[in-house]
Amino acid sequence: MSFRISLSPCCTNGWVYLDADGFTLLIDIKTEGEPTYKAIAVVLSKYAEILTAICNGKAYPGAVTAVVSGNRPKEYMLAEKVLYAGDDGCMPDLTSDTPAAFMPLLSVPNCATL
Repeated sequence: MSFRISLSPCCTNGWVYLDADGFTLLIDIKTEGEPTYKAIAVVLSKYAEILTAICNGKAYPGAVTAVVSGNRPKEYMLAEKVLYAGDDGCMPDLTSDTPAAFMPLLSVPNCATL
């Protein structure tokens, strides 16, 4: 597996765009969820200073908010102490005890069959 993220906000105080609140990086997992997410998490941790972090159900905003969709390993991710990617939530998540900070994005049509 090979991943590459190329962001250099060194001259913008950690932000990619000075006049924006940030942007969302959608990561759609098409292969087996847990091992793929583990590899993604290693790469994302190298960019912690610019990423939104999720810790104990609270989001700490960064310039980039990464969101995992597709074959996401929700239970594995929820068990992590610190996340640099949230979950692409589904409608049933709205009435669950899933922390809102864990799902910065909610996909309605794509989750209908889950």
